[in-house]
Amino acid sequence: MKRPNRGRKISIPEWLDRYTISLLVGLVVLLGFRTWMLRGSLPTFSAQDNPAAFSPCLLTRFLTKTYLVTFNAWLVLFPSNLSYDWQMGSIPLVETIWDKRNLGSIFLFGGIGAIFITSRITVKMRERLLLSMALVVLILPFLPASNLLVTVGFVVAERTLYIPSAGVYILVTHGLHRLRVLSPKATWVCRTSTFFVLTVFVWWTLRRNTVWESRASLFKSGIESVPQNAKVHYNYANLQKDLGNVETAIKHYRIALSLWPDYASAHNNLGTLLSDPVEAEHHFKVAIAVNSYHARAYFNLANLYSKQDKREVAEAFLKRAIDIDPGFAEAYSALASLYAVFGHVNEAEKLHLVALSLSPDNVDALNNYGVFVQNLGREDEAVEFYQRAVRIHPNHTVALLNAARTLRSLKFIDDAEKLYKRALYMEEDPQVMDNLGTLYIKSGRLEEARKLYSKLTQKHGSFLDGKIHYAQLLIQERSFYDAEVLLQSVININATYREAYHQLAILFIETNRTSEGFESILQALRLCHVTDKSCALLYVCHGDLVKDMNDLDTAAQSYTIAIQLDPGIGHAHINLGVIHHLKGRHLQALRHYRTAQNLDPQNPVVLENIEKLKKHQWKKSIRRCAEESECYQTW
Repeated sequence: MKRPNRGRKISIPEWLDRYTISLLVGLVVLLGFRTWMLRGSLPTFSAQDNPAAFSPCLLTRFLTKTYLVTFNAWLVLFPSNLSYDWQMGSIPLVETIWDKRNLGSIFLFGGIGAIFITSRITVKMRERLLLSMALVVLILPFLPASNLLVTVGFVVAERTLYIPSAGVYILVTHGLHRLRVLSPKATWVCRTSTFFVLTVFVWWTLRRNTVWESRASLFKSGIESVPQNAKVHYNYANLQKDLGNVETAIKHYRIALSLWPDYASAHNNLGTLLSDPVEAEHHFKVAIAVNSYHARAYFNLANLYSKQDKREVAEAFLKRAIDIDPGFAEAYSALASLYAVFGHVNEAEKLHLVALSLSPDNVDALNNYGVFVQNLGREDEAVEFYQRAVRIHPNHTVALLNAARTLRSLKFIDDAEKLYKRALYMEEDPQVMDNLGTLYIKSGRLEEARKLYSKLTQKHGSFLDGKIHYAQLLIQERSFYDAEVLLQSVININATYREAYHQLAILFIETNRTSEGFESILQALRLCHVTDKSCALLYVCHGDLVKDMNDLDTAAQSYTIAIQLDPGIGHAHINLGVIHHLKGRHLQALRHYRTAQNLDPQNPVVLENIEKLKKHQWKKSIRRCAEESECYQTW
């Protein structure tokens, strides 16, 4: 009886050495980590990422995917046209067997099969191993990115061709080696060809590297390489939008949409640049229809409705944007601004603070909160938030202007001037120039204001607010002719610009051209809405004109409308008080004088009129007492 061989070892395949085992273990670990990151599921992609994978036709999917393998092979051998992106129509789908691109697929797969079969029949064992290794290096690393086994999130990605290029290199060098042994002439041809190809590839690589030097050069190269790709036009439009080239951005957003009509982000971004609110609304709604989870489209649509005073609808869309993206700081900030308009101050401040907690460095949220606290009278705190926004984003013009205006209102004229000049140093914006000009006027620095406005009107002739303020300065300096020419030029550009008519009326009053002033102020009032607060001063001007024409009743009506629109106009209260005073309505007169005094306690006209009214009332009381005997008993 044989004794059992307890020392017998378990046989292990020869190929399973330590190196192979470590590779297999590493592969399993990587696959496990990848599965854990994806939470046990494959990534999801859309039709715009990979059109072929989402085609409903099986034949189209098969023909296109096999052609894409051929396309990649051609890029390895002859990279004449490269692009940073190959999605969205860069390579049209192969939808029929009669498409001539199928010949390339047949040639490629047939060639690989021929090489494999030939190597098994005619090539020696050593060379067969070399060729097999070349095919493995060429094919296996490319398979996961080929779309043949699993769906990937791209059509073609040049980065996936680095390792397969090594397999091509092995095949080419092996072929050159076999040719070299034929004759010295073949050797010379091989060496010359190799040197030429290497030189061309080095030169092409250096040239291609320049494309990646900047965002601008990269996106421009995409349009040149694949102009039928909607995504490269979208990216180029985004670049132009950031650079301030609005018209160019709109043009390329439209091209992107013509190539891919269901491009939700292109619809959304185009809507933000359009001046026509109806068209902008259409594009935001299309973006939402294409992608019902597009939070930014809901946000932009809410902002559009908010500007149109459709505040309840805007509130609903902002809440929807927050539901989709709970970390959307700008949506919280916009909703807070909306609640402030509703008068829900506590809720608004809470939302502002939520926005800042989500994104402490969000300059728009900082600016919006600054506006909010400024409206509450906390101006010092507002300046702090504006300055924080400017420190984070030195080119944030809105925050700069808000900080400068607030500092100006706090009488920090020098600090406000520095901020305006800083903004102008970054960009010669006409709005900033105009704000600096008004600061000079209110500071009594009329010569500096005149130089600035002269430069503004020469360089930015279409900026009408600047022309209006320059005309006001000229009227103040009694340069009436120049002011009139300037105001008429504004009306020639925009015949519905009511402030131009208002200033013309003031000019005509100053030059005793009452009838022309009356016509100008009436034209301005025709352009007013009955509830528009900004029209209050127009009614005051109209009241002044008709008062000078001794039509006190009409003047009183105009002053009353002005006060209803804006109760803080002291001039209207004074003049309405004077009319009541002259009409013998002393209590109404005193009420308006008192209101004017509260608005401007040191106004000498108000103080004098109140004193006259008191004297009149005193004399009237004395006369009444003289007529009634019992009155003497009380004195």
